[in-house]
Amino acid sequence: MNSAQMHLALTHVPVILSIAGLIILAVALLLKNTTLTKTSYSVILVAGIGAVAVYLTGEGAEEAVEHLPGVSEAIISKHEEVAQWALISVVATGIIALLALFSFKWPAV
Repeated sequence: MNSAQMHLALTHVPVILSIAGLIILAVALLLKNTTLTKTSYSVILVAGIGAVAVYLTGEGAEEAVEHLPGVSEAIISKHEEVAQWALISVVATGIIALLALFSFKWPAV
């Protein structure tokens, strides 16, 4: 599997996980359920990790498609700009979720 295929395969992982994590967090807060809250933070953390993987495969994907007909440098440049903002926001949210996970008192095993 090349970088372009990896990029396409991973692209929606952080999007779906971010939305799922937000929905789980909303339900957890409504139900005041600690387990669901921890689960939502974990899902959001994985979304942040997934965003890094998507971003790192982007350069290889660009090289694979930049010479295809109908693909312009302007489109690729705009895509990269939006991807940087998405990376920053999802990773920042993942870091906040990680810090929130550390704030819980975990039961002794």
